[in-house]
Order: sequence, then C-alpha cells, then structure tokens
Amino acid sequence: MRRLTIHACCLATLAAFPAGADVTPEDVWAALVEQLSLQGEVTADTVRSGDRLTASNVTIVGNSGNIDTTVRFNEPFVFRDLGNGTVATEIATSMTVPFSTITPDGQTISGEYQLTQTGMKIIASGEPDNILQQISAETIAYRLSDLQSPADGTVVSLAATLSNLAGNWRVAGEAPRKLTSEYGVQTVALAVSVDVADDAVSVDVDTSLENVAVKLDYTQAGLGPDADDKELFNAGFAVNLATSTTGSSFAVNGDTEGRTMIVSGQAGPGQSNISVSKDGLQMTSRSEGIVMSGAVADLPFPPVEMRLSNTETILTMPLAETQTPQPFRFRTKLDGLQVSDFLWSLVDPTAQLPRDPASLTVDLEGAGRWLVNFLDEGALLALQGTPFLPSSVALSALELEVAGASLTGSGGVTFDTPEGGFPQPSGSVDLSLTGGFGLLDKLAAIGLVPQQAAQGIKAVSGIFAQRGDGPDSLTSTIRLEKDGSITANGVPIQ
Repeated sequence: MRRLTIHACCLATLAAFPAGADVTPEDVWAALVEQLSLQGEVTADTVRSGDRLTASNVTIVGNSGNIDTTVRFNEPFVFRDLGNGTVATEIATSMTVPFSTITPDGQTISGEYQLTQTGMKIIASGEPDNILQQISAETIAYRLSDLQSPADGTVVSLAATLSNLAGNWRVAGEAPRKLTSEYGVQTVALAVSVDVADDAVSVDVDTSLENVAVKLDYTQAGLGPDADDKELFNAGFAVNLATSTTGSSFAVNGDTEGRTMIVSGQAGPGQSNISVSKDGLQMTSRSEGIVMSGAVADLPFPPVEMRLSNTETILTMPLAETQTPQPFRFRTKLDGLQVSDFLWSLVDPTAQLPRDPASLTVDLEGAGRWLVNFLDEGALLALQGTPFLPSSVALSALELEVAGASLTGSGGVTFDTPEGGFPQPSGSVDLSLTGGFGLLDKLAAIGLVPQQAAQGIKAVSGIFAQRGDGPDSLTSTIRLEKDGSITANGVPIQ
C-alpha cells in the first residue's frame, strides 16, 4: 500500500481541512498546520491585523519513502473572525502551487498545479480541540499540466473538477485524533492524459461521476510522513470510507504507433464501503446497469459490447501476520452478463447456442493463518512460498448460468497440517448440473467440441455422476480424504 504524495494530500486538506462553541483564527490556522504537518515540516509567515489572520508563503517539506518533496502555496490563507465564535477561511479564487520531488536516485521532478474555486465558503466552529469545518462551493478544480518524468520522458497531465459541493469535516479528541467527514458533490469530472514518447504511446482517460456521496471516519496515527505503513497501523491508523453515486461514465482513448483504440462505458447506481486497520481489511462494492464497448479504429469490425445487470464484491481478510486462524471471505457476483451479437457470431454463426444473459456467483469463506504482514513491504519482498495456511474453506455458494446450462455447488473442506508438512484437506462438495448434455450437443453441432469427445464425456459422466430429479440433470458429490484420495459419488478419481 502506498500513501498519497504530499501535493495530493494538500489538495484534500484544502478542500476540507478540520475545524468545531468558540474558535479564533489562530485556532483554525493551528488546526490546518496540524493536518499539513502529517505530510512534512510546515513553515509560513503569519500576520494578525484586526479580525484577520493571514498566513503567507505556506511551505511543506517532507520525506516519504526516501522521496523528498517540497510544496509551496503562492497565495495566502486568510482566517477572518466573524464575531460570533466562528471563523471564515478565505482562499484565492485561483492559486498556483509549485512543487518539486527528488527521487531516491537523485532525479528531480518539478511542476505546478492550479487550484481554482468559485463560490467557496468555509466556516469553522466549535472548540479548539473539537473543530467543525463546514464547506460549500460551486466549483473546485485542480489541474496539473505536462508533468514530465526525467527517466523516460513520459508526460502526465490531469484535471479534476467538483461541482456543487457541500459537506463538513470534524477533527476531535486526543491523539490519535479522530476525523469524520461527510460530503455531497453533484458532479465529479476527472481527466488524465499520459504520453510515453519513447514508445509512441498515448492514453487519455475521462471519467464522470454523478451525485457522489462520501462519508469518512479516519483515525490519525500522529506520525510524520517518514513513517511506513506498518508503523502507521500499529500506532492506531484506521480508515472507514463509504461512497455512493447515482451514475458514472468513462472513456479511454489509446494510441499506439498510429492505431487508436477506444473503450467507453457507463454504469447506474453504485456503492462501496472499505475499512482498513491493523485488524484487517473489509470491502464491499456493488454496481448496477454496467455497459461497456470497445473498438479499434481502421479495423473492419463493429464495436464489441458487454452489459452487466449488477455486480457485487465482498472481501474480508487480515492484513497482519496471525498466530491463530482468522476468518476471511471472498464473494463475487456477476449477474446478467450479455455480449454483442458480433462476438457470438465468431463462435456460433448459426445461433445454435442460447444467448440468454449469463450469471456467476462464487462465495467462499473460512479461516486460516496469514504468514506474512501485508503492511510490511520488506516482508512481502522476502516472501518465499505461500502467504496463507488455510484451516477451513467453505463454498457457501457456486452458481453459474450460461448458454442454457446451470451449475450449482456447495460444500466445505478442513485442513490438517502436520508439523513441517503440507495441509491435508478433507471434506466434500456437492455439485448439480442442469442442461449440461444439451449444451454439449450444441457445442458439438457447431464444431467447438469434436463429436467423439462429446460422446466420451457423456459416457464417463455416468461413472462420476448420477441422474438428478429433472431432465438433463446430473448430481455428484466430490469427497476429499485425509489420505489424499478423491472420490466422485464413491468412485475413486485419485
């Protein structure tokens, strides 16, 4: 896992740095310095005049992963006492932020990004150790142009625009400090351009998100930018992030030696939740109404299209090394998969196969020991062999529907690991197949499976499976024994 670079973190902080009964301009400035100091040493010139505190020449110098970075804000921050116990933060409508980075091999990467905003209002309230920052803006835009790598000449440009933003951010408590925030953004537009001159490759990516909602709970570790991930998590760093959107779209244009590839897509409502701490990773994501298409210019083929009714992914796992078995889960679901008739025609020009939407669900859960700390980069690089020693794995669900056939399954396996040996599985999996012979006949009819092979598969299936309750239905129980033997319906297969 790699943390954001200093200048990216500064952008996030500017958009909603912390603030909460009575606060003074000095309190709000101190809160901003506290947050920026997590990225490096902060210096500035401050002047108090009347109800205003002005911080000029704000500069951050930090080191992370042996990379030295300097960021400077060319425009001042003004903190204005509103006379009612609250403070307004005023930022220029346009601000240029130069930065420079020195890599471990001594190369310097420098550039500047442009921050612009319209209609931004930031009001701080509360108490010095519990500051609430409320923010609204018509637009907030970030642009970085023509950042060139000295190594290979790769040029990167990116831009991000947030429209009609409203939300809040609170920092409270003693160390480790707790940050909570909640935002709504009507539109998020992202654009990235990469040009690799030596390889004659260029890629442009445009993404748009509609009605974005973000909720963040963040526990700071209170360590500086030179702390590695393992130190951060051991000090209490934790993140809980929930996002949702009512729709999204993207377009990718790639050019390689004069040949252009175009990929585009869109999706309906989507949600994601991710929690990361030293206790582990928990992640869920769901999307609906996914449509994608791709084409290569100058080729005599129509665009390739794919549709998905909905998708779901769930992942739960430890991140640190464990001495005893810990639970894990992985679930993936692809529902209503459809591809364009052009793709079907390549394998089935006479439309012998049913073209109903396909679906796949796999749900695995169990427990096991993790033999490496995923937060320790050195341990990962030195890893030899498997990072995981299972003690049990359960197939809670297997559901596959494709081309008129349906396969389902469930079962479980436990593992006995002798000292210095390999895990020995024991358990069983029940499988049920409907429409399998019908699909096999159609595959043979269009030449994808030789007729003789199809007949052989049917003959062998009578040994390892038995007929189910309905037509063209087979069932089988696969059993694994501790001695290494495997049987299907009692028939040895190993």
